[in-house]
Amino acid sequence: MGNKVVYEFPVNRWFALDEDDGKIQRDILVGANQPTGIIYNVQIVTGNIRGAGTNSKIHIVMHGTKGLRNSGKVFLEGGKFERGLTDIFNVEIAALLSPLSRVTIGHDNDGVSAGWYCEKVVVFCPFTGMGQTFPCGKWLDEKEGDGLIERELYEMVSLRQRRQKSEFNVI
Repeated sequence: MGNKVVYEFPVNRWFALDEDDGKIQRDILVGANQPTGIIYNVQIVTGNIRGAGTNSKIHIVMHGTKGLRNSGKVFLEGGKFERGLTDIFNVEIAALLSPLSRVTIGHDNDGVSAGWYCEKVVVFCPFTGMGQTFPCGKWLDEKEGDGLIERELYEMVSLRQRRQKSEFNVI
């Protein structure tokens, strides 16, 4: 744009649900030889109550400590989000946000059984060795409770864990 500099964004990874790690979006840094994003292990726990599961597309936004930086909306592809199950995702973003101040969880309200009961979200950051639990225990459903399909969740600090990198169950 006027400075006549060419910026290269090497990726060398698939953007496909059925290839490589199944991601269809990535944060890419200028000139990096390898993706240098920070991996977050995200566990989404669906409640064990009748009708808790969903067919909707679930998304998460992870917010940094001061709340100024965030991951942007990340769609969690490939999860089942069924009653009583924990879906695990490895989310790679360019920024180190850990410890998180909060997470936003929601869905697109699409599908036959769009409503969803989210029990909690657990986020582990192997880079910092920190595990954080964000309780929800509510419906994300236009027809249940307060009708919200997106919620801000705050950490239950008493459940915070510190681990060595080798203790993380990163897929």
